[in-house]
Amino acid sequence: MAHHVRAHHWINGVLSTVEHFFEEFEEAMEHVRASEAHAIKVYNDNGELVHSSISSVTPEQISTYA
Repeated sequence: MAHHVRAHHWINGVLSTVEHFFEEFEEAMEHVRASEAHAIKVYNDNGELVHSSISSVTPEQISTYA
């Protein structure tokens, strides 16, 4: 079964989303553990959310442009 990981990063107030695809759940979880994303979710082949984690985000990371 394939899994995809969707990682969200705040960079200078702009949200960036990157997706990675893995054959095995454990491979996806290894990627999650190594990631520095602010929010990261793992979905299975059926599009069901099977893991989610959120790190603390500082105000400087989500501030908008003046």
